[in-house]
This record gives sequence, C-alpha cells and structure tokens, in this order.
Amino acid sequence: GQAVAAHWGLALDHSEFVLVCRGTRSEGTKDPALRLAGPWDLERVAALTAVAFGDTLEAAMAMAENTLLEPDRQCWGLWEGENLIAAAGVGPAAEGLSIYSVAVDPARQGQGLGRRIMAALLAVLPRDKVLVVEVDSENLPARALYEAFGFRESRRQDYFARGL
Repeated sequence: GQAVAAHWGLALDHSEFVLVCRGTRSEGTKDPALRLAGPWDLERVAALTAVAFGDTLEAAMAMAENTLLEPDRQCWGLWEGENLIAAAGVGPAAEGLSIYSVAVDPARQGQGLGRRIMAALLAVLPRDKVLVVEVDSENLPARALYEAFGFRESRRQDYFARGL
C-alpha cells in the first residue's frame, strides 16, 4: 500500500488498528444514564466531539449530522441531566456493527467514562452481531480498553493524504 501511495504522491496520514469482537463477549452493564440521541441532540453531540477530538465545530457538526440523520446509524450518549458527558456512534460494518467516534468530555477523562459507555453499549447492542472498532495506532489506552472488552486486532488500516 505505501509504495502505491508514494507513486501517486500520497503520504501516510495516520494508521489505525481494526479491532473485532466475535462470539462470546462481555454482557456489558445496563446504565440508566445511557440513552439514544436524536436529531434534537445535534448541537450537544457536535460540541462534545469537537472538544474530544480537537475538530472544528463545523467538522464535528457534519459528522454528527451523518450519524444522527442516517436511518442505519445511531448515536448513544451518557447523560448527566442535560449534559452529554460521553458518546459513541454505531453503524453498519461489513462484518456486523461498527462502534465509532467514542468521545468523552476532556474535563471528565480519567473517570472511567470510556469504560462505562462501552459496557453500556455492550448491554444494548445485539449479541448476535460482530462488533468492530478502529483505534488510532498511537492511542494505546483506547486499544487496551477495547481489548478488555474482548476486541482483538484484525488488521491495520493506513490512511493517506496528498503530499505537499
């Protein structure tokens, strides 16, 4: 892949590991703070993902619209009252369901919210589906979190950008 990319003037932008959870998996933990977000939550979801991922509000809004307005996608959130403190998208994947854009309010990181939203998702997602997550190759804490829930590396995915 990298030789072909170089031929076309592309440079490696970043790499992600694709982790898959097949068969027996954690049953998860039901969490009363978990609820399905809807189009009315668009601004809250975009604001959280913008600060969590360092994106512009405009880019985060586009991603949130893609998740909240598509019938085959869902956005699940952990809420404290009206405050969205963690969120994750769920959508179709070739293997089953993809969990993506897992975001935790940066002011609340280190409080177990990533573990909490994953446990809550595993309690509500269909047990007969294979689950897939992609994690940046440099995000070792997130990878360890997913592996603790039974996800295992399937492959590495390289993303390229046009070189200067």
